[in-house]
Amino acid sequence: MTTEYTGTLAEVNAAEADGLESARPGTLRGLALRGGLWTLMGHGTAQIIRLGGNILVARLLFPEDFGIMGTVFAVMIGITMFSDIGLGPGIIQDRRGTDPVFLRTAWTLQVVRGFFIWLVSIPLALAVYWSNGEPLFLWLVPIAGLTCVMSGFNSVSLITCKRRLSFGRMTLLSLAANTAGTVAMICCALVYPTVWALLANAFVSAAVILAGSFLFLPEIPMRWQWDPESVRGLVRFGRWIFVGTALTFLVSRLDIFILGSVTGMAVLGVYAVAKNFAFAALDALGMVCSTVLMPVYSRLAERGPEELRRQTLKMRALLLALFLPPFWALAIAGPRLIAFLYDDRYQDAGWMIQILAAGAVGTAVSATVDQVLLARGDSFRYMLQLASKLVLQLSGMALGAHFGGLRGFIVGLAVADALNYPILMGLARKYGVWLPRLDAAAYALSAVVIVTGWLLLA
Repeated sequence: MTTEYTGTLAEVNAAEADGLESARPGTLRGLALRGGLWTLMGHGTAQIIRLGGNILVARLLFPEDFGIMGTVFAVMIGITMFSDIGLGPGIIQDRRGTDPVFLRTAWTLQVVRGFFIWLVSIPLALAVYWSNGEPLFLWLVPIAGLTCVMSGFNSVSLITCKRRLSFGRMTLLSLAANTAGTVAMICCALVYPTVWALLANAFVSAAVILAGSFLFLPEIPMRWQWDPESVRGLVRFGRWIFVGTALTFLVSRLDIFILGSVTGMAVLGVYAVAKNFAFAALDALGMVCSTVLMPVYSRLAERGPEELRRQTLKMRALLLALFLPPFWALAIAGPRLIAFLYDDRYQDAGWMIQILAAGAVGTAVSATVDQVLLARGDSFRYMLQLASKLVLQLSGMALGAHFGGLRGFIVGLAVADALNYPILMGLARKYGVWLPRLDAAAYALSAVVIVTGWLLLA
């Protein structure tokens, strides 16, 4: 049973604040822990489902198919991120984040953006075709763009649940979408073993999320509304988010475009397998940080810098203790994992996993900090640290490729986050959340464990 917000904005905000403080287990930390557990459970289960589906489908398709689809998804993610004006973070951090007028205006902007993404995908399909010479891109990219139109109609209840740190139903919906998409992919691959099976996964998942956001998470009925004040507030906060998400795309996907154009689809497909494994835990950490830490930091920031620093230490220590061990395991045993799960065509993914997982230690350390900048409404500093990270990645990939070929390229990519650490901490230090002892311990322990593992298995 659901309830529509019908009170004034002040009443709604007061009710929400009371709910955050009084809901069992009774504290913001308890809500964060519960939200984190839901998020980890959902993401972990989804990764298992996705991994199982990909292993099965990999026996039916060719590495080139994964390379082609990896490029298509990179293009779509790129358009999505380049058009992001921060609607999610804007709703989470804004005091009007429960006002029906504000939320319906945000939904209207979201719908318009979905159609914009699809329209942009059409000329980009031509650009990708000219770059790679693969005719399938002319069809795959625009059709994949339709999933963004579907996502544009998603209810903003998907965002308000994050604001309230209420993740139960949202996690179940995400699991249902992942399961349905994976089943559709496997069935399509059995009947028609081509790259289109991978696209079926995206379509079915998007359809389940769209339907579930209205049927399973209905809070405020969505309809077209345009409130100029709400638009100004969202755009004002999102102007640097727009630049930041564009940089985030380049940081996370530029390697795919470069490898695809230089080495070909077969090598790119193997690299995509390695990256999916190496970044599985990192994706889970990123989800926890964006869905749980950002709202929690927003509430803690209202209580003063000392409380923010004290709670940040506890939460970061817990997250690093949970997420660093998977990176250690992959950095040590990546080749054995690939040898067990995949045939000979994918064996080079093993050493790629080792390098990427070792580099992910630096990414994990940084990921638990940068959300503080967004929580404090400082989207400009958030954008600056992404810009510096992009410069370091490009420099690392170029120098690595020049001196070490493909292996050097991946090493250069992997060390960028560790090199960006001083810049990020310099930007975040203003808010009193730099914890040098914790971070030094994370780096030192990771180095000892990984090197010891390499020596023992050599």
